[in-house]
Amino acid sequence: MMTETLIAKITKANGLNRIEVDHESVEDVLGGGWAINEDRATHVSHILGDIPGEGIRYAYRVKNIRQIAPPGTWGNKRTRVFFDLEPAPELAHLIGQPSPVGKTHGPVSYVPTATLVIGTNTVDEDAGGSHAVVRGISVFVDDDGIVHITMPAGTEIRIKTGAETAPRPVTD
Repeated sequence: MMTETLIAKITKANGLNRIEVDHESVEDVLGGGWAINEDRATHVSHILGDIPGEGIRYAYRVKNIRQIAPPGTWGNKRTRVFFDLEPAPELAHLIGQPSPVGKTHGPVSYVPTATLVIGTNTVDEDAGGSHAVVRGISVFVDDDGIVHITMPAGTEIRIKTGAETAPRPVTD
């Protein structure tokens, strides 16, 4: 399984007040208590904090899994995972941008990390998918053949598929 970025929808009810009113650290709020299974947690490489209506406000890299609390701990019905985090400059270009997953029903979504990272001219094979970064534009093809493109704000893109036909010759 490839690495994933957990995108956490942060609202007043699930952490924003703890950051803005109680002055709890962003790292503690974003790093703590996500209801995900242990196997999936081992593949989470980054966490983004998405404020509905504002977009991505926080970008962190996972340093390690601090704690895994099995069901029943503190009355949990599901496994809860806690991460230690550090700033992620490789995802800083996403701050202020809309969430890469759009609207979701729950507080947590996932995207392949390779679809978000912008760097310099590289090409990698990652768990069966291809990833290239050219001039700051990231292109990732996942295992299902779906193309994901991440680029800096203001970048123009033109897409031409094989289904498009050549111009028709003009006849009299």
